[in-house]
Amino acid sequence: MTTIGTRLREERKRLGHSQSQFAELANIHKNAQGNYESDLRRPDADYLVQIAKAGVDVGYVLFGELSGATLQPDEQELLTTYRALDPRGKQAALGALSGLQQPVSGASIRVGGDVGQYFEGDQTGPVSIDMSKGKKKR
Repeated sequence: MTTIGTRLREERKRLGHSQSQFAELANIHKNAQGNYESDLRRPDADYLVQIAKAGVDVGYVLFGELSGATLQPDEQELLTTYRALDPRGKQAALGALSGLQQPVSGASIRVGGDVGQYFEGDQTGPVSIDMSKGKKKR
């Protein structure tokens, strides 16, 4: 679960500001901004009003739910189209989007287990898995 501080950092980065720039924009000290993003302090109403004026989705920061007001036109079109789909169409759309993601660098697959095998890790590109134990005894 993400925190208020984590979502606040996401919004600041989405808008392209450093902590110093964002703090200045909200009329607070840089250390206060860092404390908010680290969840050491909670922002007050005056701060939230200032950052809302700068384009922050305050509802998202506080509750973790995007309001839609901060979505770009192409993002809004995707969301509107997705919501109009039936459950099968939504599943297909999510599958298609997942397939378009860039491979995760450093991703690994681990195979193990005594009785059976289990797989762990994410892989978004082609992968070969050799589950043989070597040469068979005769």
